[in-house]
Amino acid sequence: MKGKARTTTKLRRVLTRVLIVLIIFTPLAILSYGAWYVTHLSALTLREIKVEGGKTISRSEIEKVVNEELTGTYYHLVPKRFAWFYPEERIIEQIKAVPRVKDVTVERTSGDELVINFSEYLPFALWCAHPTVSEPDRCLFIDDEGTAFASAPPLSGSALLRFVDEKNEPALHQQIFSHDWLQLGGEFASEIKEHFGFTILYLERINESEIFYHLGSGGLVKISSDKNATTTLNDLQTIFSNPQFSHLRSGDFAHIDLRYGNKVFVKEKEVEQNASSSTEGEIVDQ
Repeated sequence: MKGKARTTTKLRRVLTRVLIVLIIFTPLAILSYGAWYVTHLSALTLREIKVEGGKTISRSEIEKVVNEELTGTYYHLVPKRFAWFYPEERIIEQIKAVPRVKDVTVERTSGDELVINFSEYLPFALWCAHPTVSEPDRCLFIDDEGTAFASAPPLSGSALLRFVDEKNEPALHQQIFSHDWLQLGGEFASEIKEHFGFTILYLERINESEIFYHLGSGGLVKISSDKNATTTLNDLQTIFSNPQFSHLRSGDFAHIDLRYGNKVFVKEKEVEQNASSSTEGEIVDQ
């Protein structure tokens, strides 16, 4: 009788433990199955990836990045394509890692469609290291906001203006040139090329308010960003209209300094005629 009682007691304990396990794990199993079922619903699975924007970057390249980030599951249970928990931040981060991509937005328009809209950096000019004999053309592309976004291959010609900064070496993702500064620099470069035919090797920023134009002739034109391009151009035209300096229109001068209001300083190149000579002039009240 005692043996039978012990057996009954052990059986009750086993049944109790089984019941406890069922009470604890049955809801978990039901929840897990429910989560699996819901997260695999076709209506909530991102299958359609729509890419918009950009001009030169392949949209298929962006779509490939998105699909790679949507591959796999969370904790071996929830698919990354599940519309409610897809990895939005990771997708944006990876798209921005694509060269020349600037801004990215990701929007889920329905349970099965994801719309990617992106813009890209477009080259406005080049930010170059100070040219040297050994390394004459090490440049980065910059957009019209002055952000350096990609390395530039060795380029010849003047399709893009070259900007050099006296104190800063080119560095990716840096922005040392302001939009207004670049616009003024580019506008005046275009004007003097159109009106006088000057070849511009590069523009050098001395500080936020001073720009030096290095010409193919070896001369310098110095301007201030505090003066608009039209006023500065008129000052230069006044110089070349003066009989004393009209011969400098060819670009054969050491420098023309247009930084100081209505005063313009001119320095001619030294010419060897038995002895070297130089001329420096000033025109006031133009």
